[in-house]
Amino acid sequence: MAYIKSKDSGPKVCFTIPLLVRVLELVREDVRSDVNLHKILEVLLALSAEKCLTMEDYETIAEANPK
Repeated sequence: MAYIKSKDSGPKVCFTIPLLVRVLELVREDVRSDVNLHKILEVLLALSAEKCLTMEDYETIAEANPK
């Protein structure tokens, strides 16, 4: 897989395409507040600090959005 180098050294998140689709669905259908959206973002950043995220990470991500 090729990565695009960026001059910006800010935080980045790597997703597999299936996980990206599921996270977008989660945000569109289930997230009802900015607070929950930020909780999900914090989990995404923490998990992706060491690896590219996959469907195996979905449960952990979804748990950041309390019902």
